[in-house]
Amino acid sequence: MTHVVGSRELRPRFSEYLARAKDGDEVVVLVHGHPAALLRAVRPGDVGALVPSRLVRDELHKAIQKARAESLVVTWNGRMFAVLQAPPKGWQVREDAS
Repeated sequence: MTHVVGSRELRPRFSEYLARAKDGDEVVVLVHGHPAALLRAVRPGDVGALVPSRLVRDELHKAIQKARAESLVVTWNGRMFAVLQAPPKGWQVREDAS
């Protein structure tokens, strides 16, 4: 399942969204209404700088900027938990038509 969340909502609920990503969901992070990053589960072969989850939460916008250049592997108690990376190219947010 894909969740779309603004960075303002993500920060105070980071552990909740991190757990969702670990369980296989994808979380698209918006900054000013535009896709800025993707938080997803770790896959075999993933590489990137290891970054503690509290640091990502506390410095979210800096982490998003870094993740757009190179994937970050988010750790929790030293274990690889999720990956923060650039969003897929061409990904856009669409308003619900209902």
